[in-house]
Amino acid sequence: MMLTNTNMAPYRLNVEPVRHPLSIREFFEFYDSDDPYHNAALTWLQDAIEKADPMILDSRADWFSVWSQGGKR
Repeated sequence: MMLTNTNMAPYRLNVEPVRHPLSIREFFEFYDSDDPYHNAALTWLQDAIEKADPMILDSRADWFSVWSQGGKR
């Protein structure tokens, strides 16, 4: 005979995942344009950036001016 207590909730550990900073440079290095997960993640990232500050992804942004001087290699 198995005893059960219907008043008990399942036990769950309340543990936060380990966080660490991400490097955007690594995303450029390992980006695979044929990978649907990479493309979906970039869409989410772009949406988050636009919500945080639309000027970040504006052609007048300082970072874009510097980046565009490099050209395609």
